[in-house]
Amino acid sequence: MFWTKVTKIYLRVQAVLGVIGSLLLAITVDNPWVSGIPIFISGVIATLIFCCLLGTFVEISEAVNNLSAKVVGQTAAERELQRRLDSIENGMDKMLINAKNQGAAAVKKTAQKIAESIPEKQMHDIDKPISYPKEDLDETVAYKNDIKTPVEDDDKTTVLPMDVIMEKVNGTKPDKKPEVAGRFCPTCGAKNNEGSAFCFSCGSKL
Repeated sequence: MFWTKVTKIYLRVQAVLGVIGSLLLAITVDNPWVSGIPIFISGVIATLIFCCLLGTFVEISEAVNNLSAKVVGQTAAERELQRRLDSIENGMDKMLINAKNQGAAAVKKTAQKIAESIPEKQMHDIDKPISYPKEDLDETVAYKNDIKTPVEDDDKTTVLPMDVIMEKVNGTKPDKKPEVAGRFCPTCGAKNNEGSAFCFSCGSKL
């Protein structure tokens, strides 16, 4: 900033001298009796004019830069506010990262607990079918062997075991009369009507 002010003062002085040099140039040109002075003064005047133009250019450039800084620049309060906003944003980012890490750790721990509890449950479920199926099978077999089914026998209903039922199906009921049991031919095994004396198939006597 200091050197900028010095440069401005210097260029302004040069501008004033440039104006004075221009006047001297006009005087020397109009005086034909002075031959060497016009060349010297012309060089000085040209230098002064150049400095004047350069100072004007510098001032214009600085004015444009100041205008741009006012448009897009930030004050001290704005910079402090931006710094605080950045600090809050960084803090929130850290909180989100910590929450994410804690959530991942909790999920991992929960999955580990579930994995540890699965084998115990599986062993418990495996022990149940191993402990009980043999007993269930024994009970089922015993029940089927001791099953009793109502079977009509003459004028009453009798509950008989399975082996007695099979004997009745095969035609060898022990509680029927002997002549009724002879309806199956002993020779060919054909079934005859009750009361038949001879086999309708082979003619053998029943």
